[in-house]
Amino acid sequence: MQAENANRTSSKRKKPEKVVVSVSEPDAVPGRDKLKTFRLLYNVQLMYDLDSAFVTAYDLFARQNDPGTIGPMLDRSVELAGKKPGIVLGDSAYAGGPDLALCEQAGVTVYAPVSENDFSEAKAKKGKKSQLPKKEFTWLPEEQTYRCPEGHLWGTCRTTRLERSSERTVLQTTYRCSSEHCRACPRREACTPSSQRGRSISRLEHQDLVDELRARMETPEAKALYKLRRQTIELRYADMKEHRHLRRFHHYGVRRARAQIGAAVLAHNLMVLWKNLKTRQIPAEPMQIPEEVPS
Repeated sequence: MQAENANRTSSKRKKPEKVVVSVSEPDAVPGRDKLKTFRLLYNVQLMYDLDSAFVTAYDLFARQNDPGTIGPMLDRSVELAGKKPGIVLGDSAYAGGPDLALCEQAGVTVYAPVSENDFSEAKAKKGKKSQLPKKEFTWLPEEQTYRCPEGHLWGTCRTTRLERSSERTVLQTTYRCSSEHCRACPRREACTPSSQRGRSISRLEHQDLVDELRARMETPEAKALYKLRRQTIELRYADMKEHRHLRRFHHYGVRRARAQIGAAVLAHNLMVLWKNLKTRQIPAEPMQIPEEVPS
């Protein structure tokens, strides 16, 4: 872990004394849970069928966040249910470019809210002078560059590789408008704090897929479909925590923790099956008409 931390970029690198591991549970990840309590964590993922109420796939990961788990979950779906789902409803953690590219390659359509992370809005919330937002600039796919509201085409500044969770990386390309155009632009005061350098915008790899997802989520069909997620999968997690006493694991190690989740999923699916058999109407036997009717 120390060697891995030393190979990270300076912005992602922790102090050596901050790299810790539990001697009793070395596979778990130390971090803060949703209650802001620092503890050892495992990440549980469930894939839930909206039509049958069955949990069709499950897995457990030694990581703190969700990005990067959808690929292994699709493989688990093939292993446990026999095929990959055609449509996946997830939260914003599954709306990243690498995960969307993986799903597109697998033929899976994702419905998930795209989290807005606009730098201008963040600065405005801090009381600083805001810039013209990124959405005001037009991306030109054929030219592979941006066009500003004043009609100027931008040039490519540089491409860098950013680190993401689970040892994943993503490319980020920075585009910059010519300083000559920025100095003469009537919007320079609202667009950039430094007209001498020119306004710049960064674009991540697979941004086209993120934009397609954002547009898809604005359709009435997507909004109606996504409402089903709040009514289904979140209830499964709440049921396991509250009624199956899975707010914490009762054994050590990834193998035993995964087995405990598997037992809880099995119990849930058996209860769904039992409820279905119990409420299903038993067809009545057809009336037997005798061949000869007595006089």
